[in-house]
Amino acid sequence: MIKFILILFFITRFVLADIAVPEESRIDLKLTAYRDFGMITDKRKVQLPKGISRIRFVGVAKEIKASSVLLETSQKSKLDIISQSYEFDLVSPSKLMEKYIGKELEIIDQKEDLSDTTSRLAELISVHGEEPVFRSGTKITFGHIGQLFFPYMPDNLYTRPTLLWDLESEQRQEVELTASYLTDCISWSPEYKLVVNEKENTAQLSCWITFSNKSGTDYKNAVITFVDGNIKRINGKPDKNFPDEPCFYSVKRPVTLLNNQIKQIEWINISPIQTKKSFEIGFMKDEFSSKLANGVIQCLNMTNKISDFSLPGGKIQIFKHGSQSQKWFVGEDLLDNVAINKNVSVQVGVDNDISGRKAVLSSEKGKTDYSVEIKNSKTIPVEITVTDYINNRRVLSSSQNYRLANSNIEWSIRVGAGETVKLSYSLD
Repeated sequence: MIKFILILFFITRFVLADIAVPEESRIDLKLTAYRDFGMITDKRKVQLPKGISRIRFVGVAKEIKASSVLLETSQKSKLDIISQSYEFDLVSPSKLMEKYIGKELEIIDQKEDLSDTTSRLAELISVHGEEPVFRSGTKITFGHIGQLFFPYMPDNLYTRPTLLWDLESEQRQEVELTASYLTDCISWSPEYKLVVNEKENTAQLSCWITFSNKSGTDYKNAVITFVDGNIKRINGKPDKNFPDEPCFYSVKRPVTLLNNQIKQIEWINISPIQTKKSFEIGFMKDEFSSKLANGVIQCLNMTNKISDFSLPGGKIQIFKHGSQSQKWFVGEDLLDNVAINKNVSVQVGVDNDISGRKAVLSSEKGKTDYSVEIKNSKTIPVEITVTDYINNRRVLSSSQNYRLANSNIEWSIRVGAGETVKLSYSLD
């Protein structure tokens, strides 16, 4: 008698109430997008009976990292988490047939007149790919011999990716369950647009964030944060184009990001910005050919417009207003990460009216004399930054004031309209 009671207790102890927790029961959804993956925080409300229940979270990402799944409960709830699993064995014709191997299925023979149909039973004995093999009486046949009808959906097949938890509740209660997990196939990138006026002294800067979702599910009315920076992951390699310390940015309002969707959201729009047009010519160690200058647009008062966050690196397109309200595309550049309280500087292509040539004047033991000749064919004066890569060589003399930065010697030179300026310097 005691043995019977213990067996009965063991059976009833592990009878589960199967509870589906659909997306309609969601009360909060957060999406944190990294450059090449995402983190989802999904809070839903559910009624739990006393005892053990199996909770099914449907509508989760297909590309989920199962080992990252974490379930948290509201502080006042009294329940234990027994186990968790991720079910990704989704229904398909081949998988459905595999679950019915060794069982009889109803087969409908369809004729041209769909109302004239007959049915028969045949045992499914094997499946190769999506081609079934049947036994009917003593005969074997294969292929699609008619329309198959399955009596029910097997318990261990799912139509959508699902997270499962077995929970034990001390009492009947309503609880808030928060599931968080990492998923692949979510990414973001910034797209900048700089529109300068005809005189190139003011501009408008905007940035749109492009989000891509191929994770296998929709994120409706999600609060989105996007993160820039090198996040340490096993087998992951740091990207020198990203900042070492993570930077967190937020989107102002909830966003719906559907599966297999690319969506752009305006993040910043700043106007007016004071700008200044200048030029750059850079030489390598043994580069002595004539070079054209690169045009550079500098945004001068960025610290007054953006003072509390940095700008993530990305592509920037430059447009210029012309006469008669026209607007022209004048170039694009890759914008490096712009630190807090730093100005934006972008290249807009070469300028045929400004050129420079580097030459060796003399060379003797322990000393080499160089010159750089800068020619301005424009009808207005220009400011030019000239750089030469000197590595670890020591500067012995220079005809112009200079500064050293990143193994380069650098001069800022003003060249009048139609003038040529020559600078000379000596290195050891």
